[in-house]
Amino acid sequence: MELFSGFIKCNESIFDDEEGWNKTQEEKPNEILEDPREIYKFLKTRVYKQDEAVRKASMLLYNHVHGRVSRNLFCGPSGCGKTYIFDVIKNELFPYIIIANSAVFTQSGFSGAEKIYSPLLSIDEKASKGYIVVYDEFDKFVTPKVESHGNNVSSAMQAELLALVQSSQPYIMLRRHSSDSGKRVRLDNISWVFVGAFSAKANEIAKNKSTKALGFGAQTCNFSAFEEELTLDDVIDFGLIPELASRIGSITNLRPLQLKDYMYLISEFENSPIQQIEKKYLLPKGFIRREVLSDDELKQIAENAYESSLGVRSAYSQIQQRLDDYIFDNFENFTPSF
Repeated sequence: MELFSGFIKCNESIFDDEEGWNKTQEEKPNEILEDPREIYKFLKTRVYKQDEAVRKASMLLYNHVHGRVSRNLFCGPSGCGKTYIFDVIKNELFPYIIIANSAVFTQSGFSGAEKIYSPLLSIDEKASKGYIVVYDEFDKFVTPKVESHGNNVSSAMQAELLALVQSSQPYIMLRRHSSDSGKRVRLDNISWVFVGAFSAKANEIAKNKSTKALGFGAQTCNFSAFEEELTLDDVIDFGLIPELASRIGSITNLRPLQLKDYMYLISEFENSPIQQIEKKYLLPKGFIRREVLSDDELKQIAENAYESSLGVRSAYSQIQQRLDDYIFDNFENFTPSF
């Protein structure tokens, strides 16, 4: 590779052998998927901390590709990496993952484009190992929503989901519109993952524990949200119907990240946003820290990610915007070649 004033020009011959390139990309994941410990080791190069969640996700993936489907709940504060784990699996290990925002689902028969079954319409029946379907923002999906007539819409939608999760039929016909001819979808090779913050419940638990600790003769003690792990009973109390809860095999709690974690994760971690962006823009390693971001600016980005609970995704966007501004203002010093 040849260096061009800040940009790296890649030797085009690296990509000439398209067949060989694709073969390498396919073989590496297949080898990893044969050993849950190898899946774990790979994910740990992409996911900071959250060892227990990465371990559970590794076993979930290993079991799934070997024909053992499961139903799992991952909970923890916003920005801690719950959904990101499955983004990494989808993009780098196992493409047959559907990640859907369950907060926007509406009941069948009601207005709204996204129904509980809508994510399944993108399933390719030819995928022999089946799909892992991730319902993100699951806490918003199960939050009670009571209509003026007293009906809990959330419970009704959960009942619809339960019919999919526990279906006794290996196949089902689904339609996006009543005029559609329908799509035959296989259900018995789907692993279900439900992902949510459940922050309101975590805050409630912390508040109750703090209140009890302030009783007569007790020392002053303030508990933080997510300091105590959530249980399925807690999630049922939050709004998950027991019938659906009984179909969930395990619940995994992710831990909150602190400001120092974000500082390390953004700039020094093996797959940090800075490293990802430098690779994306074909920049030499360390360029952004030398030329674009001061220590104070980096700290401010980390504080924004931490305080907003938007996590590393927001930090990535902020760093990319700073780099774009830098390139625009200093373009005369660059000779990019793509």
